[in-house]
Amino acid sequence: MQTEYVARGLRIDSKTRDLTGHKLDKLATFLQEPISAHVALSVQKRRHRAEIHVTHRHGSLQASEETEDTQSSIHLVFDKLDKQARRAAKKFQTNRRRAARHEQEDEFWSHEVLRGGKGAENSGPWIVESKRVRVKPMTVDEAALELQASAHSEFVVFREVDRDSVSVLYRRKDGDYGLISPER
Repeated sequence: MQTEYVARGLRIDSKTRDLTGHKLDKLATFLQEPISAHVALSVQKRRHRAEIHVTHRHGSLQASEETEDTQSSIHLVFDKLDKQARRAAKKFQTNRRRAARHEQEDEFWSHEVLRGGKGAENSGPWIVESKRVRVKPMTVDEAALELQASAHSEFVVFREVDRDSVSVLYRRKDGDYGLISPER
């Protein structure tokens, strides 16, 4: 990390450099390399001002604070920068997850329901709802237990362990279960 210090009306001592360096190292855990920081400290009468501008791979962070002590100004500035860095990291992570979710959606078949034209209502049933389900490997007994435990689901899609085929166990209207499995 590159750090540049600018002082106006005061001298930056080693204690202040160590404090800002330690705080910048903590801040760097949320940011992507390359990181550069510009630290400007100034004193006018009794007002101690700290301005910090941090540039990283995905953007920049900037904050300033003015108090009666240089150390407290630095602490308050880094509190602001910490919030900004956490927000930026969360936004970056959310965008990556959203992109990954769109890639996963491309793996599934999509159903488009198009209505229109004359006689469309008489042409047969339409797909009005589609669900994506995870296919877990399990036995028929385990699938029955899962269906029994699930009050909101009417079926369980699973991969039979012993046959290595996809099957569907569904709840019948009479309360029993039905099994749909492919021929061998």
